Amino acid sequence: MKFIVIENQRGDLDSLILVLKHAFPSAEIVTKPGEVVNLWSSAVNCVSKELESKELIVFTDIALDDNSSADAQAGLEQIRRVFAIKPDATWIAFTSFTEVVESEEAGEIFHAVLSKQKFNKPRKIHERAQYVAKIVQSGIGKSTGSSSCVFSANDSLGMRTFLAVFSRFALEEIILAECQGWTGVVVSALSAGYSGASLLALRGSLSGVMRRIVVKVAARADTIERETKILTEFFGEAQEFSRRCASAQPLKPLPRGLGYYSIQEAVAGETLFSVINDDQSVKSSAVRSILKAIVDVELVQSGAAINLLDEKEHRKRRIGLLPVDIDRIKKSCSELRGMASCLKHDGGWPSTDVDPELLFRNIEVTALNWNEALDNLPPLLWVLQHGDLNPHNVIVGELGQPTFIDLARLDRWPVGYDLCRLSMQLKLRLVDRAESSEWVRNNLGVWTRERLFQVGAEGEWKSMLCPAASFFEHAMTNWIRNEPNAESIMLGLRISALMDLLRIISYADLSPFKRLWAAIDCGFLIEELEQMQ
Repeated sequence: MKFIVIENQRGDLDSLILVLKHAFPSAEIVTKPGEVVNLWSSAVNCVSKELESKELIVFTDIALDDNSSADAQAGLEQIRRVFAIKPDATWIAFTSFTEVVESEEAGEIFHAVLSKQKFNKPRKIHERAQYVAKIVQSGIGKSTGSSSCVFSANDSLGMRTFLAVFSRFALEEIILAECQGWTGVVVSALSAGYSGASLLALRGSLSGVMRRIVVKVAARADTIERETKILTEFFGEAQEFSRRCASAQPLKPLPRGLGYYSIQEAVAGETLFSVINDDQSVKSSAVRSILKAIVDVELVQSGAAINLLDEKEHRKRRIGLLPVDIDRIKKSCSELRGMASCLKHDGGWPSTDVDPELLFRNIEVTALNWNEALDNLPPLLWVLQHGDLNPHNVIVGELGQPTFIDLARLDRWPVGYDLCRLSMQLKLRLVDRAESSEWVRNNLGVWTRERLFQVGAEGEWKSMLCPAASFFEHAMTNWIRNEPNAESIMLGLRISALMDLLRIISYADLSPFKRLWAAIDCGFLIEELEQMQ
């Protein structure tokens, strides 16, 4: 291994040479301390002397003239000339102007970037050496086509979506930047990525201590930028709820114009999905304590409900259906109708009271008339809520405290929406786990007997098929019964639940049997709402 350093600042040059000697004691460093390069012609000469060298790594500044951003931009054209001399070398940008080398144009030349700001941070020599060694290993991996970033990724639809959009390179860059020194890095996707942004959980070990972070990645900055300011937007309205929300750090760009990412703060712990996935009976007092903590936060927040002056417009924005939603619902109804008819013919349809043809006709009509029907509703009660509370968006800390992540849909929603959505998502994701089996048609009838909002006596939730979901529904329904505006709250809750179920029947990552369950509950809710109005 041989190094060349092309740099016009002696301080940066000598520091890098010293660190390279510490990180790679057996490597040859062609550049000597004090051998600064101020001209691109001199850079050409330096590289030309090493045409026969194998495993050559070139560190080069890109602003050799006056150390300005404009100089760095102009330097890219000069770099192309130097790069052409030795294209099989590993090229690493050593620069303060990282935004310049993050362009797609620079990505065709450089295999890695060593930021001078990060390099010059006060740290011990061995820490600098570790940092530079990781940059070098990353660069070598990219120049040779073999990644040096060691991690494993849990396969899922969300992970496949992420890799299809952003590539493994983007994941490596995030890990190298945010997980320095970690070992045993494992990456999981916490979302399917349908919204244009992916939510990833990264965990590993640093000096024997478990580390976890959550990262949100998007191709465009505006897709996730609002989340970095959202809690400020609703300052003073969230009470205890806001203290349970993980704020998103400022955006960071990915190299080569691949996109942007943001780290979610205060997320040490496991997802609620992981915590209760193997304990659906909720026998553990620790798990019950976690569920109660979520309920307490949500119900305290629900007490701050208000009427909205611009309610009709807000309804359309938050619980309305877009043309694309309606189109997906119609296509799903066509697909599921045929499956339901076959089940009925074979004796596997769960309810003789619900005719498949009539069910899906009612769902289609409801979807087509949805936005018009919203205009005719009486006023509802609204309160600031997470908006996408699902078992992957709740992180449980070591002491059992819940933290809500991924605030993309944080806004005012009908009272109780968070707990209702969490209940539905738990039923969709956690059912039939006793034998690690997926839903089968013979169980569809069993599950449809436990409908939304049909709660029994105190403590009866423990015997339900999905106790965690029933716990939330029972707590929420009991709270509403004692509220002076109970009728208005229940109307808003059923409307928002039906909106969710209409969309759920077209979820591509759910089995047809789960989507049929959602469709049947749609039918029940449509009937209940007709009676309420």
